[in-house]
Amino acid sequence: MKPFNEVLDQVNANLSAVENELIQEFVAPESPTVFIVGPPRSGTTLLLQGIVNHLDLSYINNFVAKFWDAPALGCLLFKDLLKPGAKVQYTSDYGFTQHPHEPHEFGYFWKRFFHYEETHELSPASLAKIDSTLLLKEVAAMEAIMEKPMIFKNPPALSLQIDFLNDTFKNAIFLYTKRDLLDNAKSLLKGRLEYMDDVETWFSTKPAEYGSLKNLPVAEQIVGQIDAIQRKIEKSLAGVPSEKKLVVSYEDFCHDPAAVLQKVKSLLLANGYDSQIQDTGRIESFSKTSPAEVVEGITDQFISAIQKLKP
Repeated sequence: MKPFNEVLDQVNANLSAVENELIQEFVAPESPTVFIVGPPRSGTTLLLQGIVNHLDLSYINNFVAKFWDAPALGCLLFKDLLKPGAKVQYTSDYGFTQHPHEPHEFGYFWKRFFHYEETHELSPASLAKIDSTLLLKEVAAMEAIMEKPMIFKNPPALSLQIDFLNDTFKNAIFLYTKRDLLDNAKSLLKGRLEYMDDVETWFSTKPAEYGSLKNLPVAEQIVGQIDAIQRKIEKSLAGVPSEKKLVVSYEDFCHDPAAVLQKVKSLLLANGYDSQIQDTGRIESFSKTSPAEVVEGITDQFISAIQKLKP
């Protein structure tokens, strides 16, 4: 029997024609489309989990993500077979969740449109080749089928393409997560060890500076990675109106998630969508994690690398 991934490839290829017919009537999303951006390990998954549990937004789950070439069809099947509305758990393994209804980063879908080369930041030439018309149709169809605005989270795909997303989606909203730089760096190092099985191997988003960063010592690589991603995000968000963006501190969200969700609700309302906050009595604070030192002496190395960033 073929490996499961090969079967899925074939299924998706065979469903493309059905998908194209299904989305034909759509042009662009009618409601705001929300994009969570930020460096890896900055709290993007936790923020998404909180939002989908308490606000009226639709998201890509593990079931729909299997249909990356036919996501509208995937949404139809999900609504018929599994029914939306179940709460998601506040657990994940480097962005991956367990159950069919829980959030997925939808990487294969974004790779259909974003053709990466050495880094995840697309060149102007690559951006010009993106089929924006098809992308808008797909998201519009998903929004219509799920009957709610869509929210997406994929740090490598979305964080470095904000300019394109803002130009393409006329009612785009950006939620930018930031975390204490030292904690963020330590968490990324832990990700290298646990996910890549080697602290020397790059993990997750590759900014435009990847070519020069990859040859530096590990601590400088990771601090430089976070810093480069943040600078790119902040440069892009400088051109986005204030009513279409929100900076979310990981620490603030852990301390008072209800307050952050209220800000997200207000942002949606300013863009024409009135999302009610559900189960307000069940929004509890989270324990802010500060990763352990998985490599002896790495904390001092991180601190030194952070100091080098200062002018």
